[in-house]
Amino acid sequence: MDTISNKSTRSDKQHLICVECGQPIEKLFKIFSNGATRISVCKYCKKNVDKYIEYDAMALFVDVLLLKAAAYRHWLFNSQVNFHWRLAAICCLSDAYARHYNTNLLFSGQHDYFKLELRYYYYFITSTILFMVAFQFLYYVVTYLPSVTSYKKRHKSIIIRGLLLANFGKLFILCAAIWGRIPTSEHSDIELSTVYLYMISLLVVSSTAEAVMVLLQSSYLVAMFITLGIMAIKNTVGFLLEKAIPLKTFEDFMLSLS
Repeated sequence: MDTISNKSTRSDKQHLICVECGQPIEKLFKIFSNGATRISVCKYCKKNVDKYIEYDAMALFVDVLLLKAAAYRHWLFNSQVNFHWRLAAICCLSDAYARHYNTNLLFSGQHDYFKLELRYYYYFITSTILFMVAFQFLYYVVTYLPSVTSYKKRHKSIIIRGLLLANFGKLFILCAAIWGRIPTSEHSDIELSTVYLYMISLLVVSSTAEAVMVLLQSSYLVAMFITLGIMAIKNTVGFLLEKAIPLKTFEDFMLSLS
């Protein structure tokens, strides 16, 4: 009879969880002496601990896009995803484009092109600040809420990765830039892009709530309430920031330096 190796699949095996029930596990699969492997069975729910081991990246991404909790658990706990910081930088650039696009500046001549560039710099700075504000509030809530409630306490590195990866929907802003200007009728390009941007915002809020739910092991309603509260704080800070440093003031200052 074949023997089973107890070698773990990861050095931080305490972070491994069953994607079906969210309970901690020791290893993702069993390794037999003849080299064969088999996905471990969870002792709590009696299901395979992580079916996504056998999925390709595209199939996993589709389930993440469909906001399936099991896919998020695999993504955050059982995989070696390490591009979250690069994703955060792309999200700030995408946010800046969305905010810049919504100004709908009508320009003519080279000077207006320069003003468009200045506007993008302005929105990139404000978008980065707002991204950091939202992230910090979410991080503190997910980190310290379990200390006063019965919600699950997670390792800080898992929380950071989860909250950053939840912004993956902002990558679709690039799609809105490409396909949002199909001239099917008069002004349709503006309307279509605006619809895309609102849909992307809804996806980002939903995916963030899903990540919070998985991290805290709470209900989706509680996670959505937390996410919407943080988004309200973010929008309030954005409003105050634009009042404190208006776009016109920023443009005049930058033009005076040129």
